[in-house]
Amino acid sequence: TKPNSLVKISSGELVQSKYFPWAVKKGQIVKVDPDNPNPISKRRAIQLEKRSKDLSELHEPLTDPKKIAILALGTILARAYSQNGLMEPIFSLTKFLASRGIEPDRHYYLCMIQSCVKNDRPERAWEIFDFMRTYKGIEPDEKVYAQMINACATTRDAEKAFTLFDELKYLGLEPDESHYTALITACARRSDFFFKGWETLEMMKVSGFFPTPVTYLALLQMCCQTPGRMTFAEKTWVAIKEQPFIGSKTLGPKFWHTLICGYTREIEKCGSVPRANANLTRVENIMMELKKSGLETDLPLEEARLSAYVSAGRIRTAEGIFTDMQAKWGAADLAKGRAWTQMLKLYMKTRRAENALEPWRKMRELKIEPNMFDYEYVVGSMSRSGYVKSAMTLLREMRSKGWTVGEGVKRSLLKK
Repeated sequence: TKPNSLVKISSGELVQSKYFPWAVKKGQIVKVDPDNPNPISKRRAIQLEKRSKDLSELHEPLTDPKKIAILALGTILARAYSQNGLMEPIFSLTKFLASRGIEPDRHYYLCMIQSCVKNDRPERAWEIFDFMRTYKGIEPDEKVYAQMINACATTRDAEKAFTLFDELKYLGLEPDESHYTALITACARRSDFFFKGWETLEMMKVSGFFPTPVTYLALLQMCCQTPGRMTFAEKTWVAIKEQPFIGSKTLGPKFWHTLICGYTREIEKCGSVPRANANLTRVENIMMELKKSGLETDLPLEEARLSAYVSAGRIRTAEGIFTDMQAKWGAADLAKGRAWTQMLKLYMKTRRAENALEPWRKMRELKIEPNMFDYEYVVGSMSRSGYVKSAMTLLREMRSKGWTVGEGVKRSLLKK
């Protein structure tokens, strides 16, 4: 509990404490066993926590009367939880601290809000934010406002994000690049805030802040998710690669994935074959550029590429990509993504019911549980090809699970 001990822990070094059996190293959680000086792995620590039925026994070393030191160490653990996207352990730790009469401070509340945002629980983040201000009288700082703006981006509430930003400046707090990036992310979720996002970027530059890789990713997502704005996305892509701190070799998979998904949306909405072919050519150019940079394609990237050819109705090429994906990752791993669903969508779109039955049977053999879209695409391909009885059988099975088909499939069944 000496000050130098707290400094060592906060700096990221592994330190064993008799008051607190947990320590943090580079944002990861490890548990120190008094009988074994070697810390166990993060995964093993989480497994032990899940198996523990008595929370008080797990955190028993926190019974030291020096509450300030305990709260500081508890905040370190909460920060590690939030960095690893673990929400429920933070609330369990909060209950434990409350049972010892220890009230969280602003830093601890920040960890709670951050974990809620990372777990897509913005409503929980707002409850904590209001509770902290209204009932505890703790005013949020710049970091808390940044997390709340991110929560607004999750709920597509761009208006509220800008309201929080104005409130931040009204209180005399200084926004930084994280606030501007969060605002651009909120604009990316709303097509009607497209130009507002670019205004935010200019405001960010005028304030003396340079866009970070996260900022550029938010800009790219905003361009790719807004219909008819792929020209802006291409310009943004060129600007990203020209940055001194970003190059083709250092771009993360999300950048490539976002751009390919943008072209896929353009293919789905364009009504001409030449435009679809042009967008497919751009997708292949991106994949070639990715390989030249020495990066390996991952499953989401290949799924995005497959989706582009499915949207264009290219049966042979899509089947070839799907076969290569099965050989590389295995049929079971593909079930975690959208590859099977994309193939069923392809056969419904091209009216090939016989082809749709093959992946459908394969999914049943591998015990892959079909989702709502899988059922809808199979029912649609059956109804469009004239197999009404088979379509109705699958429709009843689908309804037994509480799902309904789309309007297009319903109209197809009524016509038959």
